[in-house]
Amino acid sequence: MPSPIDTRPSARLIPLGSADPDRDVIFLVHAIGGTVHSYAALAKCLQKTHAVVGIEAFGIRDDDPPVNTLGEIVERYVEAVRTVSPAGPYRLGGWSMGGIVAFEMARRLEEEGQEVGCVTLLDSPYTLSRADLGYADTSGGRSLAARFAEDVSDSLGWSMPAAGLVDADPLGWLAAAIAGGGGEEAADRIEVVREEIERRFAVFEAHAEALAGYRPSGTVAADLRVLIPYDSPNLGTASGWAAATRGRFRHGEVRGDHYTFLRAPVVTEVAAFVAAGR
Repeated sequence: MPSPIDTRPSARLIPLGSADPDRDVIFLVHAIGGTVHSYAALAKCLQKTHAVVGIEAFGIRDDDPPVNTLGEIVERYVEAVRTVSPAGPYRLGGWSMGGIVAFEMARRLEEEGQEVGCVTLLDSPYTLSRADLGYADTSGGRSLAARFAEDVSDSLGWSMPAAGLVDADPLGWLAAAIAGGGGEEAADRIEVVREEIERRFAVFEAHAEALAGYRPSGTVAADLRVLIPYDSPNLGTASGWAAATRGRFRHGEVRGDHYTFLRAPVVTEVAAFVAAGR
């Protein structure tokens, strides 16, 4: 298999470990935030045996807009993967939204006559309503911006303050929290950070729109592996995903919640589960 590394500015493929073309390549799709930083610890655990390649979202860099339809996201990522690996068998996976996109990529690749060996879903919901994604409703649900701030905070391992302190201006609170410090330069620093936060929120918003109302519309022939942490709201979704494959199905559970299971020490168990897929 050719090297999965593509250093062109337009590439969405980010090498996260070994670039050895003789090693099995695993493509991991970003979560709703769009970056692949969350896979750093997992890729480190896998680097001795696998070449791990992250698929970054459009809109993360300042040279292209985000994509807000799942069909177009899948089409573009399949094209990127096939540019560096023209033929299968492919190994795909992802955390949260990334698992959903990986599953749909597998369906598209199989429709194109390609073989997908395995798809690994790391705490990926089986269905998603608008409320699940953070869209406010008439019952007083939190805004999508507040959900974004919460997602970033949880990803960084922070403790969120009371909702009332955040909800008035979630992006402003997040920019100030990330910029940190005080003094005369604080305002300028916060302004710069806020510009980046607003760009990242545009990606989050586009992905929420793409996922709203999601439910798998078909099945795959590939093996499907689903790993869910004990403290996740997705814990009861395994039976749904089991019906989405005509291949072998494997379901596992680990310690932690939606965010902490990808960090040490549990990430070593996650890596073992990912590596076992063929």
